[in-house]
Amino acid sequence: KQFWTIKVLSMKNQQLVKTGLYRYIRHPNYLIVIIEFILIPFLLKAYITMVLFSILNLFVLSKRIKLEEETLINQTDYNEVFSRTSKLVPFLLIL
Repeated sequence: KQFWTIKVLSMKNQQLVKTGLYRYIRHPNYLIVIIEFILIPFLLKAYITMVLFSILNLFVLSKRIKLEEETLINQTDYNEVFSRTSKLVPFLLIL
C-alpha cells in the first residue's frame, strides 16, 4: 500500500523481486490492467470504450514501463536479472 503511487519511486538498496509471476514476466500487474481494460468493457458490450481505453492505456503503459525500467537499470542489476524475461507476455521476449 505504501508503494502504490502514480510516481516512479527511487527505492535504493531494495532487492528486485525475482519469484512468483516475475519469473515469467517483468510487469505482471500491468498485464492484469491490460486484460481488465479489454475484458470489462467487452463484457458490458462497450466496444468503443474498450478500443479507446485500451489504446490510451497502451500509450500510457509504454511510457510508464520505459521510465520504470530506466530507473531500475540505473539502480539495480535489472538487465542482468530480467534479460530472459518478457515484459508483458510470458515466454515471448519481444513484448
